[in-house]
Amino acid sequence: MTSAETAVQYDVKIGVLYRSIQNAQIPIIAKVQSSAFGGGGLLAAACDFCIASQNAKFGLPAGRLGIMLSPSELQIALTKMTVSRARFLTTTGHLISAGEAFQWGIFDMVVEDGLLDSSVDKIIEGIAQCAPEAVTVSKMLLSALSDGADALISQELVGRCYERIYNSDDFKEGMTAFLERRLPTYKGS
Repeated sequence: MTSAETAVQYDVKIGVLYRSIQNAQIPIIAKVQSSAFGGGGLLAAACDFCIASQNAKFGLPAGRLGIMLSPSELQIALTKMTVSRARFLTTTGHLISAGEAFQWGIFDMVVEDGLLDSSVDKIIEGIAQCAPEAVTVSKMLLSALSDGADALISQELVGRCYERIYNSDDFKEGMTAFLERRLPTYKGS
């Protein structure tokens, strides 16, 4: 970024990336091995889950670089932390440890360095055991609720979600498997 114009162009492009993460029908998981600073930190925060190794660090050092975060980037920060914490990170350039990032709600899980991949694999396995439509609808409704300033979502959206779930073969399979005390076999329909 070399000017206000190129910064705006960048922010438009990166906003598309953030929206695609939010609108993806499957959960997007960030793995943070070492550092998540600036744009990398915001990308990790934009994901549905952020799993980090215990030696990872997080920071939003925009002020130290003489740049600003866009409103959409600040909104991502505010979905993970309080205004005062976002202000602290952006104005001081302070970097926080994985433990602090977990306490602040930025990282969803912190694991030993050698267990990062296997921990994420376990989360993926857990997601795979769920009915795909239920996962999609939950993500869709949570995104809609977190986007709305007054936390209201349209009745049309809610109605479509109920239809998708309760008219699906996966719903019938889930209930049958529960009653038969067996694991369900979901097909995504």
